[in-house]
Amino acid sequence: MTLFEKQDHFSRFSRILLVIIIVSIVASYVGLNLIYNIENVDDAWSLSFMYNAFVRHIPPEATFGGGLANLKFFGMTQAWIYSLLLNCIGWTKPNSHFVSMLFMLGAAAAWYGTLTTLDFSRKFSLFFSLLVLWCEPFFRAALLSRPESLTFFFVSMAFFFLVRERYLIAGFLAMVAVENHPMGIVFFVYAAAWAAAQHAAYWNNWRLLVKRALFLAAGVACGTAYYFGLHYHYLTETAHMVRAGAADLPGSVLYQYFFVCVNYYRHWADFIFFSCCLILYFWKGLYRENRFVLLFFLLLLAANFINPRGNFQYIPYFYPAFLLLSLFVFEKLKRLEWAVLVLFSVFFVYNASVLYRKHRYNFDEYITRLRGAVPGDNLPVAGSTNEWYAFKDRAFYPAVCTFYFDTAAPAFYLIEGDDFRRGFPGDKRRPLFKERLALSYSGTVLKSLEINNEHFDIKLMKKNR
Repeated sequence: MTLFEKQDHFSRFSRILLVIIIVSIVASYVGLNLIYNIENVDDAWSLSFMYNAFVRHIPPEATFGGGLANLKFFGMTQAWIYSLLLNCIGWTKPNSHFVSMLFMLGAAAAWYGTLTTLDFSRKFSLFFSLLVLWCEPFFRAALLSRPESLTFFFVSMAFFFLVRERYLIAGFLAMVAVENHPMGIVFFVYAAAWAAAQHAAYWNNWRLLVKRALFLAAGVACGTAYYFGLHYHYLTETAHMVRAGAADLPGSVLYQYFFVCVNYYRHWADFIFFSCCLILYFWKGLYRENRFVLLFFLLLLAANFINPRGNFQYIPYFYPAFLLLSLFVFEKLKRLEWAVLVLFSVFFVYNASVLYRKHRYNFDEYITRLRGAVPGDNLPVAGSTNEWYAFKDRAFYPAVCTFYFDTAAPAFYLIEGDDFRRGFPGDKRRPLFKERLALSYSGTVLKSLEINNEHFDIKLMKKNR
């Protein structure tokens, strides 16, 4: 035994739990694909960059406006990969989610390889990997077109190659992750925890150490060249863009995830569980038994506070530290399955509630009926972000982005749903979209319809004379 006594025996309880989790993962990814995140602004926003650039051949930001992911500064890797795959299987919402699922599956497999390489037991590694597919931070990311799933995949693969001492490819993949999204830099936090946990023998051989450092640096250099090759036109603007993005969402990722961006206080359950595990970890003196677990947790906790952009969407990069520590505690207490069961149950309850509350929602009917209700001429369409999927091949204005609406348009069609009537939350510095429209446009209802228990009016909006 190396880092700690392995417990590879799969009891009957372990095998039953494995089967239940695997079946639940498959059922949840299939059954909740289009209802888990019924409407997420960033879902259509992210996909529109790729679709505009590689299908319509117009500026990526032509629909939703710019941002960190408008392909000028970051995200070309995802744009290429997703476009290649979606050109084959179709540019639909479920298909884009399917691609994200594949990369989250790859990330889970990478973590299995990483943990077994670090001498964790096969049972521990397998349960950890399944929880990567099951726990909400990863599950939610896998059901969106945002860059988290692919970036986390590259970070996980880079870390896997690092612990396997394939330094060149690890460094290169790390920078590919950074190109895909700035949060890919979290790889270097993972790497620092792993390096600091190595025994003295690793550091005493200076010749071998220099060789490893040179290979890693060469990989990083190749990845940096890859980034510069994609974005050299905008290098002078990159630093300003990152600073602007950081200022937009101040705070802590973990605080946002556990206490702010949450319905039904559901993240308090895993927060309380992790807190209890942390208490047990120090009370039982388990920090003496595996330096990597402690350093991984502490460095990611510190990175959470240093990270200038407190976006809860970034939680997949930090959550592995909590999973690793909690499972390690229960492994040492010879109760690994109980920790897995607790985490499985926490998210099972919420997934079941989503299915109960939203099972009647039919995305395909929603898109088909709206597309048929809006006249098929060349006038632009304005509506919620979900409606972009129905009108992605024509001029479309999302009603959440008042800063990108073309006020010179003489006429357009407005899809007025319940959210629009309540008022889409726009930029705090600007009026709501409906208030801005009322200043310059008057509308005539062309058609009304009920879809998914929501009332929609299709209006022809004309500019006031």
